Amino acid sequence: MHKVYVYGSDGVGWSIDSDYYNTYSLLNEIPSIKLVNKFLFANTVYFVWYQQAIKYFRLLKFLRKRIIVAVTNDIREHQVDFEQLRDWVDVWVCANDVQLSYIKDKGLTVYKHPYYVDETSFCPLTLDKEQICNQLNINIENIRGKFLIGSFQRDSLGNDLSKPKWQKNPNLLIDILSKVTSQNILFVVAGPRRHWIINEAKKLSIPYIFVGESPNDKDDIYQNNLNKTTINLLYNLCDLYIVSSMSEGGPKAIIEASLCQLPLISTDVGFTKDFLVEEAMYNNADDGAKLVKYYINNKDKLSQMGISNYNNTIIINNRAAAIKRLENILI
Repeated sequence: MHKVYVYGSDGVGWSIDSDYYNTYSLLNEIPSIKLVNKFLFANTVYFVWYQQAIKYFRLLKFLRKRIIVAVTNDIREHQVDFEQLRDWVDVWVCANDVQLSYIKDKGLTVYKHPYYVDETSFCPLTLDKEQICNQLNINIENIRGKFLIGSFQRDSLGNDLSKPKWQKNPNLLIDILSKVTSQNILFVVAGPRRHWIINEAKKLSIPYIFVGESPNDKDDIYQNNLNKTTINLLYNLCDLYIVSSMSEGGPKAIIEASLCQLPLISTDVGFTKDFLVEEAMYNNADDGAKLVKYYINNKDKLSQMGISNYNNTIIINNRAAAIKRLENILI
């Protein structure tokens, strides 16, 4: 019997907390694994966020624990953290091929396991847009006749909300939106720390709505941290979702949107190529804008792309497949 202690928290209910909950829940379905509530009782400690292992690794090795860590970002940009852990970690778990190749080239044991997203929480709804608006307290007249482009990833720096988070590259998203304002679009913004992108939308007269409590100059980390039900409603409300990231482990938005069959276009980042069809990829602002215009004017192609992305995603991101991957990693 493998006794496993799962560790990881960001204390806000964001991505890491979801990873902890999902990992714990999936491991709990593997008969040969017993989950324990203290690392002293475990023979394996699984960190869902590898950087949180740094302050414990020497103690865990002294106690002869097997250490497994999940990589949550582009580890090539975190060499100091990686070097501290590389000689102590037994198994590395990564989300994409870039991470996999990098760690494997170091001669380390590594498995690929894309972040799991609950396919029952993110899914298509039978509600129409007016019904969704009623649940989100949106005036239907504010979106009627508009092509809705969504973005729900936080992209302002936590220590300076007036600046963009370079990894999310919101500059690129703003460039794309500024090139398609003639298409009767409406930018649907949600989530905390969206200060920079909202200010840029105002400056460039990009029409937008913000779903949540209107952000001010202060950090809205708690009041605008939306639950899964609300985010799922937003995915089902929009016509298109755009990922503009420059550096990611994921992002999970690719899986979430695709599970909702919301058409999505993205830069080639993280595990994008595993889930999205080639027709959903773009390289720069001009390419992205051309893609948006094409899909606005070809709604049938837009719908087909959303379904194709879903078909790719559900093969990888389903509960049974995720359990099998974790079983291969731990057993």
